[in-house]
Amino acid sequence: MNSHQKFQVMHTLLKAHCEEKVEYMPETKSQITNIIPKSEFTQFMYYLESLIIELFEKHNELGPNIWC
Repeated sequence: MNSHQKFQVMHTLLKAHCEEKVEYMPETKSQITNIIPKSEFTQFMYYLESLIIELFEKHNELGPNIWC
C-alpha cells in the first residue's frame, strides 16, 4: 500500500495541512473518517489547479513536446 518511496514524508506533510475528524456511529458500530483541509492546503490546491490548467493551455498551443 505504501509503494512510493517518500510516502511517509508526503503523508506527514499532508497531515500537517489537514485535520482528521473521526465519528463513531454506535448504532451501526462503524466509524467515518473525514479529512478537513485547512485554509493553506485549500489555497495550495487552487494554485496547483491553476498551474495544471495553464499547462494544458500551453499543450494545446505548443503541442506534445512542451518540455523541450
